[in-house]
Amino acid sequence: MPIAALARAKKQDVDAAIEALEAAASPRLHVFLATSDLHLRVKLNMTREQALEAITSMIRYGRQHVGEVEFSAEDAGRTDIDFLCQVCRAAVGAGATSPESARYGWLCSAGRIWRDVHQSARIPGAIQMA
Repeated sequence: MPIAALARAKKQDVDAAIEALEAAASPRLHVFLATSDLHLRVKLNMTREQALEAITSMIRYGRQHVGEVEFSAEDAGRTDIDFLCQVCRAAVGAGATSPESARYGWLCSAGRIWRDVHQSARIPGAIQMA
């Protein structure tokens, strides 16, 4: 059974998660970052470009230490759909093995958003949505 550690897309958080997973037989790192413009501006004081850089760099860094790295977009429901698709493509491109926002999107009541994200990101192994 995999053991997962959750980390914000910050190096010190990812380092702490990697350290916590050292003894795990089947480690999994889960990286997340808020992606709505509101959270980026007010909570994180980041631009979209900075968010993309943080996501991709921390996924790549995590993959150097852990074979399975997931990603999720916090506040995805308020994220501009085109940017959310860009985020998920970037996460997959950086090596995310299971971007939660797209893979488990069928749980969300906003099915159209998740279908668009899934189709845009072309996520292998993702659930097919109608």
